[in-house]
Amino acid sequence: MDYQSLAPGKVIVTGAYGNPQAKIVFIGDSPQPAEAVTRKPNEGLLKIVMDVFPDSITAEDIYYINAIPYIVPKGKDAKVNTEYTQKAAMNCRDYVAHEIGKHPRQVIVALGNAAMWALTGDTSYKITQIRGQLFPSPLAQVGIVASVHPSYLIRGGGSYSKFRTDINYALDLMNGLPPKTWDAPEYEVSQSEDDVRMFVDATFQAAEELDDFEIGADIETDGFDHLDDKVLCLGWCVDPKKVYIVQEEHMGALHYRDFLKARRFGGHFSWTWHNGKFDVKFLRQLGHEAGVDDDTMLMSYTMEEKRGFHDLDQVASDELGAPMHKDMLEEYLPNKKCSYRVIPKPILHEYLSFDAAKTKSMSMRMKPRVLADSKNTTLYQRVLLPASELLSRVEHRGMLVDMDKRAENIAYFEGIMQEHHATLNRIVLEYDPTASYKDTESGKFKAGINPNSPAQVGELLYKKLRLAKSDLGTGVDILEKLPQHDAVKALMKHRKAAKAFGTYVKPLPEQISSDGAVHSTYLIHGTATGRLSSRGPNMQNQPRDPRIRGQFKAREGYR
Repeated sequence: MDYQSLAPGKVIVTGAYGNPQAKIVFIGDSPQPAEAVTRKPNEGLLKIVMDVFPDSITAEDIYYINAIPYIVPKGKDAKVNTEYTQKAAMNCRDYVAHEIGKHPRQVIVALGNAAMWALTGDTSYKITQIRGQLFPSPLAQVGIVASVHPSYLIRGGGSYSKFRTDINYALDLMNGLPPKTWDAPEYEVSQSEDDVRMFVDATFQAAEELDDFEIGADIETDGFDHLDDKVLCLGWCVDPKKVYIVQEEHMGALHYRDFLKARRFGGHFSWTWHNGKFDVKFLRQLGHEAGVDDDTMLMSYTMEEKRGFHDLDQVASDELGAPMHKDMLEEYLPNKKCSYRVIPKPILHEYLSFDAAKTKSMSMRMKPRVLADSKNTTLYQRVLLPASELLSRVEHRGMLVDMDKRAENIAYFEGIMQEHHATLNRIVLEYDPTASYKDTESGKFKAGINPNSPAQVGELLYKKLRLAKSDLGTGVDILEKLPQHDAVKALMKHRKAAKAFGTYVKPLPEQISSDGAVHSTYLIHGTATGRLSSRGPNMQNQPRDPRIRGQFKAREGYR
């Protein structure tokens, strides 16, 4: 093959590592600058891969090449860099196939996006979303295992434990172990309340026959507000091969035999959820003593503290080899504001059956691993699960909003913004009587300046007032260093008021539920350090300004 034809004029690094006849091939990205000199793969990156191997695996058992055998130019624009890399990967598809095809291969490991693009020709793949999955390929008997590139780990991205899991999975496949398989469950959907009672009786019978009283469960809702939105359906299983689904109109029958009562409250079954504090808040609104006895999301967080790895589909892919089923809903949800209520019921029920079966199957695999480690057991059972119960009650209780105080804040902050906007208008019109801007509310042009326009602000500061020799930008850090002209002072005060108004005052009504309170969601798994985070609104990041904090008040009888 004419390697130089891939990139005329560029240094071609065709050097490889390991045994060219190996059954397993690792495909990297593109060479680092140092590799163009040594004509060999980066040994530091290879060491990260080799460190995962057991002692029985040596360099003679593997083969490593780069997907792109030349340096891809990169600049400051990430989007442009991605386009360059995609183009290079597609250009090198024949090269990769030629190198792999020299000998029969059992497994290929794609390390990073470029490798996956070059191997499959599909540039829509994102390695962080598909890592751990097995893809069929004519280039290898078993297929391609996707994982992140070692350099991504060095930069602080990804998870080394997940990377190790991916590499070990590939080694298992090389050694003849079967791939992870996912079998879609059978499921029944209630057509009446009598069906619900029959499902409950069948669940009791199955639990006794299997000697397994742990249920995997999930709900689908038409929104995220447990007070004002509704449960569309509930699915559960004892055996992940068979899921029962109850529709919205039949939920009342679930009081039969105290079925949904959690074991922590004296119920018959131990209920396992994925991020269960979301589910139980909705079920408690329906009068059930629902609770989180186990939680596969918290099991995942116990074993891997980094954020971004605990979505149900992602954990199921890692643990079970299950496909990402959220894709089946995309055509019905064109944007994030769309409700699950618009999804056709047969599609939603099938999707729910997958989630319930995944939750049960994941628990069967993950819980023994958690409990096998005493420190993990303590973290999971004595910290995370109690925190889930506590925070579900905190979220349900919420924080009352003082709308009178908010009205005062609207007038206060709008007054400040108007005052300093007037100052800026006066200054700019002194230099240019024709200056104008388009008002976003009225759509009409007004005399003066738009304080939210970097272009207009920059022109005022640097061309009219000449506060610096060149346009340095309009960020806060820049404004603080400029000569403190009245325009700079007015702009900073206007921005401070606009930030407070736009972030903490104006959006508040959209976040209030029917009980007059905001119900923030607290994320147990939101940080690697174990610190809580919250959203909708972020109650942990309210400014110390008494005006802002004064928008929230205690319920009657409390202070």
